[in-house]
Amino acid sequence: MADYKGRVFEYVRNDEASKIKNDISFLIRELQKSLKEEGVTFNPVLVGPSKENFVTREVNGTTGIDIHYNLLLQKYPDKTAKQLRMLFLSTINNILKNKGFKNTINNYQSITVLMPDRIEKEVIHSIDFAIVIDEKEQQDILIYDRKNSEYFFETRESINLLDDLTYDIKNNGLWEDLRDLYLNMKNYNDNKDIRTFEIYKEAINNIMKK
Repeated sequence: MADYKGRVFEYVRNDEASKIKNDISFLIRELQKSLKEEGVTFNPVLVGPSKENFVTREVNGTTGIDIHYNLLLQKYPDKTAKQLRMLFLSTINNILKNKGFKNTINNYQSITVLMPDRIEKEVIHSIDFAIVIDEKEQQDILIYDRKNSEYFFETRESINLLDDLTYDIKNNGLWEDLRDLYLNMKNYNDNKDIRTFEIYKEAINNIMKK
């Protein structure tokens, strides 16, 4: 039992995950403060496995925990998709300068911050920030198409609909089934292009088919 890199994952205790979330909260506050001066405001929301405390880490390895945030745009006057992504990226880098963080990564649908653990410095935690325009039944996610050097908003199903499914799963007594299935799917994932959130979504859909 291992993923495509030979890693085995286990769940992290809620109090441990909370410490990492607290460590990243300073960045979010500073980001909000700095971007407000540029006329851009947003509301940070934990999503997916991060929201439901399905946080994992590699057993006896250096892959730390993944935390996923949607940064829900509130005000963003006269800014293109590229301008917004570059503004967020440069501001985050300026905040993290000389704070011991590794460089940020400009990924397809998120900006990823790599954060060394406070105690085990060789363990690297991954914090993903997706920039999102939120609607009731859909979300527009800011995408970076590296191959074509393009930035654009892509419309997807709202995360709120996924939250409705998790509510149904809890009410039907299948929560532990979901936890077991998600961890099992993550440990057997053999596709390097499938990220944690996608595994979580597939696990929910599989439980709903029962």
